[in-house]
Amino acid sequence: MSSHHIPEDSDKESKSKESVHSRPRKKQKQDRHGIPENVIRVSMKGWIKNCVIRGATLLLKDGFEEIIISGAGFTISRVCAIAVILRNKIEGLHQINTIKHVELEDKYPRRSHEKSDDELRNRFLVVFEIKLCYKPSEEDLESKGYQKPLEDIESATLEEIRSHKPARRR
Repeated sequence: MSSHHIPEDSDKESKSKESVHSRPRKKQKQDRHGIPENVIRVSMKGWIKNCVIRGATLLLKDGFEEIIISGAGFTISRVCAIAVILRNKIEGLHQINTIKHVELEDKYPRRSHEKSDDELRNRFLVVFEIKLCYKPSEEDLESKGYQKPLEDIESATLEEIRSHKPARRR
């Protein structure tokens, strides 16, 4: 499995738009939970910066044509922040937003003093997914959640993204 490597220390002028978008497709591996390698699941634990670095690594170094950033509930705002940062750092990324819901079956202990089985309840969880890609499909272009690439952006290298220090909160 070969992947095209873009040098991290190359000048911005030496990278042409064509080289950024003409990467060989990479076969998707899955982790131990069956999640494809190009999917970033956002949680309340951890830092937004780590997700930004992971997304930039997948796009710039590992040669993926697209990544999917997903989160549910309170992490939806983090998903949006990660996508905005990546689109402002990497030139030519199309954005496709998708809102889904997942039905979960949870076990709750019964409130009565009887020793019986736990009560099963169904609940719905809202999941927000943002797909960032270089070459959207026709279906993506026609979807309601499509956003074209931002204009007038200078692409940052992976090293510049890694070394960026976020502003301190006061």
